[in-house]
Amino acid sequence: MVRNKVDVYREANPDEFHTWTTRYGCVVQFWGHRVYYGRCQDCSGLVTTRRNIRRYRHKPITQIGRWPSRCPECAEAAWEKHNDQARYRMARLRARRKCSECMVDKYCPNHA
Repeated sequence: MVRNKVDVYREANPDEFHTWTTRYGCVVQFWGHRVYYGRCQDCSGLVTTRRNIRRYRHKPITQIGRWPSRCPECAEAAWEKHNDQARYRMARLRARRKCSECMVDKYCPNHA
C-alpha cells in the first residue's frame, strides 16, 4: 500500500478528531467514521447514526446524504402516515375513474 499524506498524518496524530454542528445536531469525525447526534423533530428523543467514510478516502467529496431528522419509531410512523394518505388518494382517483359523471363533468358532486 502506498502511504499518502493523510495516512502519515493519521499515524502521527491517532487521537485527532473533528466536530461541527448542523441545523439539528452535531457531527464528530474520527478514525474514518462520522457520528451524528441530534434530536428527533417529533419526540425530541436522541437520534444517532454512524457512517463509515473510509471508502471515500481518494474521493474529494464526502457529502454522502442527509442526516436523519427522526428517531426510528417516529420515522416509521411518518412513513405509515404517508402510505395511508397515498392509499386514500389512489382510492379516490380510482373511484373518480369509475364514475361516469366524473368523465363528463370535471366537478362531480359524488367525488367533490
